[in-house]
Amino acid sequence: MHLCVGLMRAIRNPESHEPKLDWNISREDALDILSLISFLYRQIDKTIYFNPAFYNKQGGIA
Repeated sequence: MHLCVGLMRAIRNPESHEPKLDWNISREDALDILSLISFLYRQIDKTIYFNPAFYNKQGGIA
């Protein structure tokens, strides 16, 4: 989660809350940011949701 927050803070302009239209960035840096975004989305896609109400205290299905 902290990696996602850091990515948003690095890309967004926090002072005006508007995207920067003229952002001097190298091609390599842009590709690195896109790779990080892709990695984060793959991790989100792998997420297994756990519903504790579905399981009893012994770990079996209620």
